Amino acid sequence: MMKTFQCSSLVPGCEWHTRAEEDAEIVRRVAEHLRTAHEEKIVRPNMVVEIKKRIKEERAA
Repeated sequence: MMKTFQCSSLVPGCEWHTRAEEDAEIVRRVAEHLRTAHEEKIVRPNMVVEIKKRIKEERAA
């Protein structure tokens, strides 16, 4: 099952989003996005928890 993450759920106004089958892949992509787009130098463990809370399962069409 595909899962999605909308950056706007963490950073209001950001249009970036991603989808993958595994939470770990989404967390990896979000961490990279936060470093490159939002200049976060370190993604702390509490931020990973917040990212995981915002991952949604995609509903079948």
